[in-house]
Amino acid sequence: MPPFRRGTNYDPLTPLSQRSFYRPNLTSGSSKGGPSTSRHTLLIVAAVVTVVLFGSMIWYGDRLKKAVTYIRGTDVEEVEVKPLSPDMEELRRRVDQKYCGVDKCRFLVPVVIIEQGWLESKSQSHFRHLAFLSRHLSRTIVLPNVGSAFLGLCRPHPFSYYYSLSSLEARQSAGHFQYITRESYDEWLSERGAIGDAQEAAPSAVDMHVLRNRSIPDEGLREENCWKRRYNYAKWGMTKRVVEVRDPPDEAWRRAHNLTEMLRDGIFAAVRDKREEEPDVINVWYDRRIPFINDPAAQIPLTYATYWTNLASTLTNPLSPLIAVHWRMEGIEPASKLVDCARNLTQHIRLLAQRNPAVVPTIYFLTDYPHLLNLTSALSDPDPEAEEEDEEEGDVDASALSTLIGAKPESETFSAASLTHWHHDAVAELYGKLELSMSYLSTPETDMFLERVRYLIPPSVRLLRVRTPEGTEPDHSVLGIMDKIVATRARWFLAGAGWKCARYSSFTQQIIRERKALWDRQGGRVVEGIANVVEFWE
Repeated sequence: MPPFRRGTNYDPLTPLSQRSFYRPNLTSGSSKGGPSTSRHTLLIVAAVVTVVLFGSMIWYGDRLKKAVTYIRGTDVEEVEVKPLSPDMEELRRRVDQKYCGVDKCRFLVPVVIIEQGWLESKSQSHFRHLAFLSRHLSRTIVLPNVGSAFLGLCRPHPFSYYYSLSSLEARQSAGHFQYITRESYDEWLSERGAIGDAQEAAPSAVDMHVLRNRSIPDEGLREENCWKRRYNYAKWGMTKRVVEVRDPPDEAWRRAHNLTEMLRDGIFAAVRDKREEEPDVINVWYDRRIPFINDPAAQIPLTYATYWTNLASTLTNPLSPLIAVHWRMEGIEPASKLVDCARNLTQHIRLLAQRNPAVVPTIYFLTDYPHLLNLTSALSDPDPEAEEEDEEEGDVDASALSTLIGAKPESETFSAASLTHWHHDAVAELYGKLELSMSYLSTPETDMFLERVRYLIPPSVRLLRVRTPEGTEPDHSVLGIMDKIVATRARWFLAGAGWKCARYSSFTQQIIRERKALWDRQGGRVVEGIANVVEFWE
């Protein structure tokens, strides 16, 4: 028998001042030394609690140290810069008034926004938080270019290629942040540089890494600023500042601290000189993983450009009503259960159709599985029944086509080498039981290629053409944008249960949030809009 036990009258709801936590295990009928023993027991308990609390404070304090701000680069020797002449200073003021509405422009420029998963939904989340941070820095954010699901100053397409600028106007009017388009910012740089001597009239600038962990540098931090020659680095120097605020160790720490203030104060400390002056431009290489702005408005996704929303309607309206199915297969272990998951998905869809016998829904399939993986092998093994191609057409670039037609996994972390026969068997199960519609990026090259290998495309698969705006280069990441728009509007939405049949996905969660907003707007009733928010299968 243990030396101590809980008293028979122990009650967890009894006030501490009245509670007897432990009673001595005395021989029956003995009360000798009872009160003294009880006091001794309480002293032991108090000592144990004190030790535990003290140890917890040391442990928690160590975790706090790992999350505090780290700043590097402020030891750069300041250089006195010759001020502009009064006439040039007046010209500078006029230029700044023209573009910023104030006497002194201050910009935050996202040169590189790093995202590991090649996911546009995460990249734009990072941008939103940078935009809200710019308000706390009293700066205007420059809208970066976009391309291949990334955002950054030197990407190939303008911001408006992915997103609606009119929706940003509403955010600016609401006071969320101030922005300037890259085109207008380009003009500002040119006009500032044309005031006088290029060196002294060019905007002053500082380059900065904003990181979550400087000990794990991403290759993207090496990316060059394509406009670096347009700035004046004389005063603050070319040395990159580094501001690191580690991700919170836990939710309790996050609630007790303000990450936004930590980042803001870290950036101020890194760029302000001895006179508390700041450069005109802060160029940022951004590498963080989780949101840090507490404002609910920062969590609202950007609105996609009208071109993509209209195209989604054009493609899918003739196929309505739609069941959109998102299945992210990456990382599911053991992979052998994927086939059963495919069978369960098929059954779930059949039951849903039985509940709605008046309609015949179309299944729109979204997945990270490269559903056209087998097609590029046909480049070296053409259809034996097909006529010989005209030699003047030349060879097709297999690598480029693999990207354009979706013959590579969607995620950077989901390589073709990680695919098993279980992945292939699971998708084959769907091909054999369901008719699926899927998007692909249509270009003259991909259309010609798909025509050549049409015999390899399962008859149960309908490929929907997604064309980019006329005169623009193809960008495979727009398929993710199209899929998200279609899934948000679909009559029904199905997703794999997290870590049972599908990997937890921020892409899925964004669709669910937007469908929940639609569901709430229609009063939670099944009307002509959506008929559910989400149903999970496993």
